[in-house]
Amino acid sequence: MNLKRLLVAPILALVLAGAAVVTAPPQKADASETHCGIVSCSYYLSGRQTHHLANNIDILGGGLAGLDASCSLLVGMLTSSPFGVYGCTVVVVAYGSFMLNAIHHADNTQGCFRIRYFPVAGAYEFYNDHSLNCHWITPNGGGGGGGWKKAA
Repeated sequence: MNLKRLLVAPILALVLAGAAVVTAPPQKADASETHCGIVSCSYYLSGRQTHHLANNIDILGGGLAGLDASCSLLVGMLTSSPFGVYGCTVVVVAYGSFMLNAIHHADNTQGCFRIRYFPVAGAYEFYNDHSLNCHWITPNGGGGGGGWKKAA
């Protein structure tokens, strides 16, 4: 009985600590945007969502493994998505290094991660976006500070 307690308590503590490692997602007001044209759709994460995604990729081991483990987070952040969680894994296999480069570059320059999808070709492009579609909301809900853009 005492041996069981000795084993269960540390394992439970590790599980709970692991659950707390992945940070909470940004506020609902800090939502992604989707814009579709004739041949493509662009999916923009906000600046805070981009930062949150980059941090979680790093927390989950970084690289392609961290990106793949963050697929459910990425799909959940998008108001509409060009792929589901399993589709995200396929996209990571095909485009993972491009995705990582765009995510981390956007995070380091206070930009936004943008996915551009061409449905007819089934092709993707990934960007560090600083257009008017990129917005930040600071933790207190206002804009400003550190070059961050005020939410529209």
